[in-house]
Amino acid sequence: MTADDLELARGLLTDGFSRTAEALPHLLAGALGDVVANVPQRELAVSVAAGSFRDGSRVSASPPQRTAEFIATNRDAAAAARQAAARLEAAATAIENGDRAALAQWLAPGAEVRAEFEARDSGSVSDIAVA
Repeated sequence: MTADDLELARGLLTDGFSRTAEALPHLLAGALGDVVANVPQRELAVSVAAGSFRDGSRVSASPPQRTAEFIATNRDAAAAARQAAARLEAAATAIENGDRAALAQWLAPGAEVRAEFEARDSGSVSDIAVA
């Protein structure tokens, strides 16, 4: 890692964007869990849940109080939550309209970002030493 890379990492670890990227998955997992927890046949829903539920809810295994502490100190997370809610509303509209093309277009950025994440060669965040 070059000195420039290190400086960039320092900035990313302290800016609102990076903290939001860390907070938003917890908020989305919380929403997923809340929806499943409140379905009429919760036990059945949990028993048939598969890999997508496992992956989408993984961060919910963190203690809720601890997660709330780090998210509550990040005001940028509120804007990200609102943006995600608006995006989910757009997906709901596409589903209601049976608009497969709009839904595929809605899903495409997520697939692209996930592919970028998987292809990165920088290792995990724990591999980055910040002095």
